Amino acid sequence: QAYQQHQPHQPRQPAAFGLGVPAPHPNATAPQPGLFTPQTADASLGPPPANATPHAPPLPFVPPSFGTPGSGGRSSPSNTGKPMHPSSSGVAGASAGLPPIVGAPPISLRGREKYCSGGAWVGPAPEWPKPPADATIANADVSRVRSRHARIVSTLREKFEAVYAASAGARKKELDGISTKIGGMFVFLNEGEGETHISGPVADSLAALCDAMRAGDAATVNAHLLHVSTHHWEEAAYWFPSLKRLVKL
Repeated sequence: QAYQQHQPHQPRQPAAFGLGVPAPHPNATAPQPGLFTPQTADASLGPPPANATPHAPPLPFVPPSFGTPGSGGRSSPSNTGKPMHPSSSGVAGASAGLPPIVGAPPISLRGREKYCSGGAWVGPAPEWPKPPADATIANADVSRVRSRHARIVSTLREKFEAVYAASAGARKKELDGISTKIGGMFVFLNEGEGETHISGPVADSLAALCDAMRAGDAATVNAHLLHVSTHHWEEAAYWFPSLKRLVKL
């Protein structure tokens, strides 16, 4: 009786409905949810089979070699791996069905940048020769101008003298600069070959321009100005702006 008096009263837990499972002991520790417990290999399963293939370690990254300066873009012989990118020479593109990369066409024009046959820049071209700085419309030597181009000299001189007589102040100063440039053109208009002489196509276009000036055909004048500036700019760069200005006055 004394033992029953000191023992706390513990009610009996009912069994699970229809299963007859006894209630858990009150002092039992419930498992903690959400905790991962790693499982160790069971020694009773034995060693792995002999023909099992182990996982190979990852290979280190080796950057591709694109060659050193002066090697023409060829890869170094020590690079035995496959290149990560297609070659810039266009061979890889051709093998893949793409058109090969073609370099820039060689350019070697007077008054513009010069390129060698491989497309490398080699510096600016020499400037076009300039006529004497003291040449003017009035004093330029035109003794050897071809007969079919003589009307260029006469037409531009008449135009200049008419505009100069009606000008004053700043306009006359502008016309003095124009006279120097067109006087140089007259010097180059003399018969001869080479860069110190105006070429036949340019001289013929100037003659047609002067004919259109006398006829008052502004559309034809503009067409010849456009033709000379578009197709013969290196040759006409020295005197063309002054010629265009005089024609428009």
